[in-house]
Amino acid sequence: MDQTTENKDIEIDLGKIFYKMRGKFIYIIIITILAAIASGFITHFAITPKYSATTKMYVYSNTDR
Repeated sequence: MDQTTENKDIEIDLGKIFYKMRGKFIYIIIITILAAIASGFITHFAITPKYSATTKMYVYSNTDR
């Protein structure tokens, strides 16, 4: 590699990015909501739970009073 290569700074203007995304903001929100609903339905209906729980209770009665 050539050691005389210059490092160039890249400037990112967030104002321009947000200005360009402003028209598509409603689409971003709708897609986010639809993706959340779809993942909820898939999780609820398509994936079987892989957990189980058990409880045991031992009662000891001392009647030697």
